[in-house]
Amino acid sequence: MKMKYIILILAILASCNKKAIDVEDLSRFHKIYIVQAGQNPFANLLKITDSLQIIQINAGIGGLTPASQDMAIHFEVLDDSVAAYNAANLTNYQVVPQASFQFSTADVSIKKGDYFSSPLEIQFKTLGYIEGGVSYLLPIGISKTGNGVPVNDQHDIVYLLITGSYPLGKEPPKQVFDLSGKSLISAFPYQNAFIMVETNGTFSTHEWDATNNVYKTADVFPNGGWNIFDKVLGSSTKIITRWAGSGNLWEYPFDVSKRNMAFDGVTRGTNFNNYDIISYSQQFDALLCRAPAGELSLIKRSAAAWDQKTILGTDFASYTMIEAYLNGFLCVDAGGELYFYPINNDLTLGAKAHAGSGWSKYKSIMSRGNQLLALDYGGVLWQYNFDLAGFWDIR
Repeated sequence: MKMKYIILILAILASCNKKAIDVEDLSRFHKIYIVQAGQNPFANLLKITDSLQIIQINAGIGGLTPASQDMAIHFEVLDDSVAAYNAANLTNYQVVPQASFQFSTADVSIKKGDYFSSPLEIQFKTLGYIEGGVSYLLPIGISKTGNGVPVNDQHDIVYLLITGSYPLGKEPPKQVFDLSGKSLISAFPYQNAFIMVETNGTFSTHEWDATNNVYKTADVFPNGGWNIFDKVLGSSTKIITRWAGSGNLWEYPFDVSKRNMAFDGVTRGTNFNNYDIISYSQQFDALLCRAPAGELSLIKRSAAAWDQKTILGTDFASYTMIEAYLNGFLCVDAGGELYFYPINNDLTLGAKAHAGSGWSKYKSIMSRGNQLLALDYGGVLWQYNFDLAGFWDIR
C-alpha cells in the first residue's frame, strides 16, 4: 500500500516539472474572420422565381475571449477575385450579374461580449438574371474593421457559390434544332440523334452535340427514296416504316454510331393504315396505336411481326397528340391540356393525371428518355427537362 502512495507522489512531482501552457499564445487567434469562409465555396441553391431570396453571412472573432467592445466591420464585393479563384481551382464559375443582388447594408458589428456579428443580408433577384443549372461565384470580403483588431487573412473572403434551379414545371425549354422550311413525313429522336424524313424522300440523321446540348446540323447518314413511306419512327435499334397505301410495316436495323443500316426484307406488320397515330414505347417495347374512332392499343412484337395487340381504351379520339412516355403515355387535347396515363404491368390503364396546359402551341411532342421534345409550328424543336412531378403550364 505504501508503494502505491510513493508512485502517486512521484507522478505528481513529475507533472509539476512539465512546461506550463502559455495562455498568451492564444492571442494570435484573436482576429476578425468571416464565419462561412470555412465552407468555401459556400454553396447556395436559389429557386428561379420572381420572389426575393436572402443569403446571410456573419463575421466572428477568434480566440477564447469575446469582443471587449463593439467592433464595426465593413464588407465589399470582390468581383475581380472570380478569375483568380477559377484559375487556382480549375473551375469555370460565372460572375454573378450585378443587377441580381444587393446588400441590405454593407456594415455589421460584433457587440461587446459577443463572438459573432449581426448577419449581413444579401438579397437576390433570380428571374431574368440567373440561368438554371449555371454556377456563379460571388466573392465578398472584409474591407475594414474598427478598433484595430486584425483580420484573419485565411478567412477574410467568402465565395458564395450560387446555382439557380427552376421549380418543377417552370423551367423554360431550350431550342435544340431548327427544322424550319422542311416538309416532313416524320421527325423523331433515335439513339443519340434526331432523324428527319422529308416529303422529297430525304432521310437525314443529326447527332447530339453533348458540349452545346443541341442537335448538330450536319447529316451523318444521308439517304434518299423514303417517300414511299407515310410514317417512319424508331424503336431502340430499328427504324420502323409504314408503306403508304398498304399499311405494311418494314424494319431497318440502324446503328447511328457505326453509320450502319440494313433491311431485313420481311413485312413485320399489316393493316397499320388503320391507325392515325403510332408511337413507340421503350418501356414496353411496343407500338402505341390510335385508331381515328378512338381505340387505343398497345401492340407488341412476336418473333415474326408486330401482332400482339392489347386494347387499352376506346375513348381517345379527342386527343390531337399521343406520345409514349416512360411507363405510360402523354396526350394533348384540342384545348392544349396535357395529360398522362400510366400503363400497369397487366396492360391496364392507371388513373389519368393532369400534367400541363398550353401545349396546343406545338405541332408534335416526342419523348427523349425523361425529357420531352416539342416541335412548334414554325419548325423549331424545343427540349423540356420534363418531370411528371411538376405541372407544365406553358401558356
